[in-house]
Amino acid sequence: MLLAALGIGCSTSIEVHTSHHPSADFSNRTSYAWLPRSPTGDPRLDDEALDERVRTAVEAELAAKGLTKTAESPQLLLAHQVVLRSETRVSRFDDPDSVWDKDYVPRIDPSSDEAEFERDYDVGILVLEFSNPETKVVLWRGSANTEADLRDPSRKRDRIVQEAVRAMLAGFPPR
Repeated sequence: MLLAALGIGCSTSIEVHTSHHPSADFSNRTSYAWLPRSPTGDPRLDDEALDERVRTAVEAELAAKGLTKTAESPQLLLAHQVVLRSETRVSRFDDPDSVWDKDYVPRIDPSSDEAEFERDYDVGILVLEFSNPETKVVLWRGSANTEADLRDPSRKRDRIVQEAVRAMLAGFPPR
């Protein structure tokens, strides 16, 4: 469900969050099926290449964990969603942790000790959910988010999606 949006450029790290239903037992769940994706209305997110990028990365990680994709009687249903959120970062010119680039806009005179600059950017968020096919209860949810640059080349976006999915599924299935 991250990152056109996860095909995105990343100058920062990928932040990952996961949670699972307290009574979920994954020990006998070895197969899954994808749920149909709902269109968002945003052509950057409804992109077929992005959908394929996410599915390919997820399927590779799940296969490495011994889970099989199936259309017949899956033990888990899998859904994904990608979201873009606009944010503004404000930093001081004298902040040693600030990253400057051509997209930053000074807010005050840069020669002043109080000078700050701001930069608008997108955050790409990928959400994955595994649910019980019988009850439709979500058993596990993970999200990964990072700064998104939709201008990045396809290879870089592939790498970012793979890294996000790998980090998100590192502890899957929970024990």
